[in-house]
Amino acid sequence: MLSDLKKAADKSELYEPEDFQRAAGELLARQFLYADHPRQRGHYLLVTRELEYFRKLFEALNWVLRHDPDLLYVGILPRDGEASLRLKHEEALLLLTLRLLYEEALERYDMDQGSAWTDTETWLMRYEVLTRRERPNLSRLREIVALFARHGIVQRGEEDGEARILRLKIRPAVRLVAGDAWLSRLEAFLDGDEAMPEDELLTHDDVEETAL
Repeated sequence: MLSDLKKAADKSELYEPEDFQRAAGELLARQFLYADHPRQRGHYLLVTRELEYFRKLFEALNWVLRHDPDLLYVGILPRDGEASLRLKHEEALLLLTLRLLYEEALERYDMDQGSAWTDTETWLMRYEVLTRRERPNLSRLREIVALFARHGIVQRGEEDGEARILRLKIRPAVRLVAGDAWLSRLEAFLDGDEAMPEDELLTHDDVEETAL
């Protein structure tokens, strides 16, 4: 891969080898990069200009590179059934609730360049109604938001300090990591037809795009 890196950098008039390395590191750390995110835009542009190099790189690492030129994001997903992150029961259900909120915004045509806005209170109220479970406390919620933000599922917006309500931008990658098969499992769970274990292992094979 070092020879491929040198060839790609030599062909490029804009980037040095270190730029390629930093972009790959950001993708591994963040999983999804967006063109409209100020700190990610440069890495996004590099990856999308050098897609073939990055596809080969991540294929060697057992990841699949995904690029959506319409919604302007690029991301990586585990392949061959290899898990990258174990979600707890609560986290998996909250992730699926985000997917439902995203789909509802899509149906209303209430989108912001492919993303949907919500807030933590709306999110938690839907979670309580759908799952008949208690909402996580504030500190636990902040941990979950940080986890999802780190993987490019949500982006934090402004916070109402007094009410402690946080605006969230639900990113389109939520459809990849919580795919249609997972929504079906959630519906079965809510109908009482299927038990979900305390730890859910999200892999690339569960649904072609249901992995963090």
